Amino acid sequence: MARDEGGEVSGAVEALPPGLADPLAACRSALRRAVGREAAVVVTTGALAALVIASLFAAIGWSHTALAWTELSVLLATSAFVFARYLVVLRQGTGSLEATAAWLDRALGSRDTRTSILSALELERDRGRYGESPSLADLAVRTVTESAKNVDPKRIVAREAWPPLRARLFRLLAAAIVFAGLVFVMPGAVGRAATALFVRGLSNNPLVPSLPEPRLSDFRITYRAPAYAGRPAVTIESATGDLRALPGTEVTIDTRAHEALSSAVIIVSYGVGDEETQTFASEVSGRKLRANLVLHRSGRYRIELTTQDKKRFAQKSGQRIELEPDLPPLVRLSKPSVSPLEVNEQDRVELAFRAEDDFGLGEIRVAWRLLGSGREGRQKLSVDKGSSIYRGTAAFELRDLQLEPGDRVAYSVEAVDNDTVNGPKVGASDTKELKVYSKDEHHQEVLRVADKALDEIVHVLGDQLEKPLGPAKDQAAAEALVSAVEKGIDRAAACGELLDEAVAAIKKDPLGRKQIAQAFENARKELRRDTRSFAISFRAARSQQDRLFAGDAVRSQGKLVGTLEKHSVYLADLLNDTRMLDAEALTKRLRDQQERLRQTLADYKNAPTEEKRKVLQAAIAEIRRQVSEIAKKLAALRGSIPDDLIGAEAMEAASTERGLDEITKKIESGDLDGATADLEKMLQGTEEAITKMQAGRNELGQREYAQVSETAQQLWDELKDVKAEQDVLAEATERISKRAIDRVKNRLGDVSAFVEKQRERIAEAAKNVEETEPVARVSEGDAFEQSLRRLDDTGRALDGRDFGAAAEMAEASRDSIRQLRAELERRSSQISRFGDFFGSSDGLDEAQSEIARAEPKIEQVLEDLEKMIPKPEQLLTPEERRQLDDLADKQRDAQQRGRRVSQLLNQLGEELPVVGDNAKQLAEAAESAMGRAADEMGQGDSRGAEGEQRQAMESIGQLEDALKQMGRGGSGSGDERAILLPFGEGEGEGGEPMNTGEGDDPRPMEKVEIPKPEQFEAPAAFRQDILEAAKHGAARGYEDAVRRYYEEIVK
Repeated sequence: MARDEGGEVSGAVEALPPGLADPLAACRSALRRAVGREAAVVVTTGALAALVIASLFAAIGWSHTALAWTELSVLLATSAFVFARYLVVLRQGTGSLEATAAWLDRALGSRDTRTSILSALELERDRGRYGESPSLADLAVRTVTESAKNVDPKRIVAREAWPPLRARLFRLLAAAIVFAGLVFVMPGAVGRAATALFVRGLSNNPLVPSLPEPRLSDFRITYRAPAYAGRPAVTIESATGDLRALPGTEVTIDTRAHEALSSAVIIVSYGVGDEETQTFASEVSGRKLRANLVLHRSGRYRIELTTQDKKRFAQKSGQRIELEPDLPPLVRLSKPSVSPLEVNEQDRVELAFRAEDDFGLGEIRVAWRLLGSGREGRQKLSVDKGSSIYRGTAAFELRDLQLEPGDRVAYSVEAVDNDTVNGPKVGASDTKELKVYSKDEHHQEVLRVADKALDEIVHVLGDQLEKPLGPAKDQAAAEALVSAVEKGIDRAAACGELLDEAVAAIKKDPLGRKQIAQAFENARKELRRDTRSFAISFRAARSQQDRLFAGDAVRSQGKLVGTLEKHSVYLADLLNDTRMLDAEALTKRLRDQQERLRQTLADYKNAPTEEKRKVLQAAIAEIRRQVSEIAKKLAALRGSIPDDLIGAEAMEAASTERGLDEITKKIESGDLDGATADLEKMLQGTEEAITKMQAGRNELGQREYAQVSETAQQLWDELKDVKAEQDVLAEATERISKRAIDRVKNRLGDVSAFVEKQRERIAEAAKNVEETEPVARVSEGDAFEQSLRRLDDTGRALDGRDFGAAAEMAEASRDSIRQLRAELERRSSQISRFGDFFGSSDGLDEAQSEIARAEPKIEQVLEDLEKMIPKPEQLLTPEERRQLDDLADKQRDAQQRGRRVSQLLNQLGEELPVVGDNAKQLAEAAESAMGRAADEMGQGDSRGAEGEQRQAMESIGQLEDALKQMGRGGSGSGDERAILLPFGEGEGEGGEPMNTGEGDDPRPMEKVEIPKPEQFEAPAAFRQDILEAAKHGAARGYEDAVRRYYEEIVK
């Protein structure tokens, strides 16, 4: 039987019984359709795969040629697979009736020859060839035919074809999803891949025929640079047509073809091949061609032409496009030159740098990065923009970085250019480093400097106590004493330099206290003053051998010793108070660490992990370090402060190495509840230590300064009483004075003509003074300006009909004018003697003449006012005179109380070096003013008394403010005082309660009862006895030992 599709096979099918031929024919048709569907799916999948692969290669810059060959290769491979795969399938399933029957038997699973379609087909085909029984053959064929009636070939083919088709469809779906994603993500690359087989590119695409090269004349190119470059438009002639310009430059290309044109385009390609192109339409006019484009990237451009007779020309390689580089700014950082540079957290680092750019600078900033962490940022610098070069300085503010002691910061200066086309470019200087200096370490170093200065004060005191001036046994002893005293004077002078260093260091200390700096400054001033006084008196006495140990020298040495005693004790207490504050702050930090450890332990207990265990171990290590620091602090304190003041027992029970070891062991053994209990006990001990330290600081001030506080309380009470009494006296005097002035005004009646006349004289005098300008005017507030102000004040008093005040102002005006005249005369005398060395003489004579004319006028005003005003005693009624006499007696009593204030203030100043000369001068001024007020009252001059009372009240108010400042530690805050002075305690401005806020001193500020001196008599008396005994010298041979003993005791 033949195997072709058209001849014998068809005939064989027709020769078969219909019950057998129909299923075979239907099966063959269904098989062909199934194979076709599967092949179509495979081909579609291959095409999508080719596009996907080409798109990916297009994204990385492959040319159109490479993409076309890639796609062609994938498609050819797909076609080869389809041909090889499905041709075999078709031949195996539909190449012959036997093949179709065999496939159908396999699909039906027929293994019995009695039901095999292939067997029936072979029996029918070979009937009678092998001598078989015809009846049996007919029976077998009928049996198969009957069985085939129940077979649906289309369903069987669909069932068998679906599994492989489903797999092919899944692959097609995957390829389609990937392709859709690429279309969304990189549409340009997909577009280039889709057109790669058909586009005309720079390369020799084998699928596209090439066009002939056009013939073009020279190019005329116009460049218009972007605005930020500040360049004018430029037109050049070019033989090649190559372009070179800044990004964003607009370019106009003019050229001429050798034939008339109907259209032209310019195709710009970027990179090496044709992977990305842009087409720009061109204007044509006859043979002329003009195109405009904006340059953004390097590449090439080529021209394609169409002539009027429909001929097409295309450049193959075209012309180059080259971008002129716009370089980033260049930055050089010259200051700070040190790296790493040590700074404080709040410092302002001065940066000196130079930045330059091709065209213009934009923002300049500091880029910083905290080493060892992910924190980084930029800080804008305040510098001018727009210029191409900047050279100057700027401040890098560290307070905005929230740095901690020990942090290291890498930084550089960045400059941004003004490129508005491709975006600003950034240039940076070399990277340098900052190291944040620990304020605590610096604070401790400052305290060591202060201790060194204090030790030297004690040594100087020891020198003076060891060698007091007195009679010498012989000449040798006298010479030895003189030499020792001279050395002591030199050492005292050198001590002032150490005090200078201490003051400067404390003022620079971020944790320093103004009170301590002021105390060291006071000690330096008084030591220098008393040392100079002692040196002068001693050397004056030494020049006269018979008065070597004169009384002045002895008194000067005694004063120096008293100054040294006072300051050494006070400074030592201030430094100890500071150490107690430092220890308390450290203990609070320890408490914070313990709180953190407790929270960390709770987190670990709830969800134990290895990471949380490491955090827990780090917290324990930090607490060990803090305990070590606190132990050193407390050890330094124990030498000068009783242990019961610093909570030594509480600290011993609160945080020890043994306690931390126990907590660590319990954590490692899994006893987290026990570790938590031990930690709670540790926290309780720390809280007790803090409370003990706070109480200890208060008790320290009360123990050592109970007598001082008592004196201060007496002073404050006395001052408050004097102020209240003076207020009452001033109000009473003011009432009497006001009644007297009112009577004068009523008696004078209408004085308008008098006032107008005096006003005219004052105006003339002021005009005379003004004529002396600029000769008489030397500086702000000089006699020239004072004269004009006093004349104006006189006029204002006249307008208010206050003739008493007008007379006072007129007198002051006359004195200022006389002072101005004297200055002009002095200058005239200097110029006549020394020439123009002291200034020019131009206009000096005229100025003197004007001043000479002004003085008589103001004297006439003063004379008329004195005639106008009655004498003070004539202004008062007998009853008012009696009241004024009573007030005079009370004013003298107030003066006595003011003298008591001065005495208490002097007494306090001898015991405590916080009382300065200014406070003493204010107290003396108030006392003197009260005395003058009493004298004026005794003479019946209520207005004069009123003025003196105002002066007294002003001095009292200033003294009250000065004492309040002392009570707040010299800085306006109650947080710094180491010695409790009851000056305005608990009051702010105006006597209102003062909100002290949060400060370094954690001590409570509520008012406490000041103990009586006898309650703590022993410490004060003991110290005084030691200092007194030291003045009597030491036994022979024990001088050095006694000196060292006294120095330690005083400290």
